[in-house]
Parts: sequence; structure tokens; C-alpha cells
Amino acid sequence: MVYADGIQALVAGLASREPRSTAFYIHTSGAALIWDAPTGSANGRTWDDVDDIADIVAQPHDASHAASDALVRSLTSSDPGKGPLAAIVAPSFVTGVSPSSQHPTPLVYPDWSYVLRRLGHPFIVGAGQNRMAFVDVRDLARLYSALAGNALARLRDEAATEAAPDVAVWGPEAYYFGASIELSMRDFLEEHFVPALRDGADFAIAGETREVPIDRVVELVLERLGGAAGAELWSRHIAEAFGVNTRVRGTRAEKALGFVWGQGDAGIAEAAALFLKRAG
Repeated sequence: MVYADGIQALVAGLASREPRSTAFYIHTSGAALIWDAPTGSANGRTWDDVDDIADIVAQPHDASHAASDALVRSLTSSDPGKGPLAAIVAPSFVTGVSPSSQHPTPLVYPDWSYVLRRLGHPFIVGAGQNRMAFVDVRDLARLYSALAGNALARLRDEAATEAAPDVAVWGPEAYYFGASIELSMRDFLEEHFVPALRDGADFAIAGETREVPIDRVVELVLERLGGAAGAELWSRHIAEAFGVNTRVRGTRAEKALGFVWGQGDAGIAEAAALFLKRAG
């Protein structure tokens, strides 16, 4: 597990602080935990981070993020007297424009646009009917801020009770899926991403959407990465994303924190326009 040492060090540090007080640990996971097979088919299961928590934590150990999530659960507690209180944030596909100076646009946009450039036409894996949840990075930032605010409020008043005791804010099973909108991959490409690229790209994306074998997508992403460390794993991950269902509901944030998810296109087009401007 790549992150095991880091997770253990962080939790151990929180647990050993003096003077002792309630400690909080926010772990970033990912909704790839519940990916199905990359077939491009529709009607994948919708996973609710409250109603389906038993199945979420029972995902097989070799599923993406499952091992690190399990480690977090084993090292934290729902009792502040026995260990740090955890929240596990599992975003879906992050889109939108971030204030980051280094990565203001999604990390996958260069890969996606490169594949489109090399193919010269819109593409899908399978029928492209698989449905994906997208989360605006600004919604995600608001979620982290809400969790931090809750932690600070509890530190000010150790006896404070949670506003919604039936839906825990913190605990080993306090998962937070992030989802602003849901689209089929075909609709994402044809109605949002490709039109944004056509408006400003220096390359042509012509004709109708065509089905492309997943191995061809892997090959093209590998080509762009040029043998960088981890390229094979990343390229497979990127390619499979075009064919899997990632359908999630962020119910815990709504019920436990009074959170309201944003509307619109989750910043997909805005981020594409900025990506092209920076690339140019």
C-alpha cells in the first residue's frame, strides 16, 4: 500500500499529542472504490454514503482505495478518548477551476484532450452509457471547510453534540462521497467537454462519436506520458474511467453538515477553457 507509512505516521502523531484533546483526521480517498467493470453499459448501482455504508466498507481489499481506507478505519475511533476521529472524503471525478497556482484545472484534462487530439474525433468505450458523478472542486473545498469548521466547533466545546446524531460527522465509517452532477460519459463528451475544446483548441475534433477499444485509450495515454513513473497504472486507470459507472450520492454531507451541493455543469466547460488557454 503506497500511503500506509504516511497514514500511520499522521494518526500516531495525532494520538500522541500533549496535552491530550480531541484529534481529527480527514483522509482523502476516491469514488473509484466502487467502480464496476469498464463496459460502457448503463444502470450501474448508485451508492449512497449513508444508506450503503455497510457495502462500502466491505469492498474487496484489492479495490481502488480499499486498503488505505481500511487502515484509516483500523487506526481511528468513534470515541475521542480512544483515538482520533476520522472523516473519509471520497470524491468522484473532480472538475472545475481551482485557485491552485500549479494545478488550476483537472489533472486528467491533459490526458483526455491528448486522446481526442490523436484520434481526431469524439470517442467512447463501449456504448458510453455508463454514468459518472462529477464534483466541482469548489464544492469539494466547501466540504473540507465544513468538516474543519465542525472540528473547530467541537474543540471549542468538548461537550457539544452533533446536530444530526443519527448521521455521524466523524467516525471510522464516516464516508463523504462528493457529487455535483451526474452524466453519461457520452453526454459528458458530446455536450460538455468536446464543445468546450472545439471552441478553443488548436486541433480538430470532427465527425460523430465512435467507439474505441479500451486498450487503444491506454496506448495513447502511455504515449503522452512517455514512460513516466507509474505511467502504466495511471493510463489503465484513465482508460477504465471512460467505461465504468461511478454513481454516488453525497447524503452524509447534507444530513450531517447541512451541506448543499452546487448546480450547473460542475465547472467542466470553464476548466476546459482555462486548460486550453494555459496550454496555448
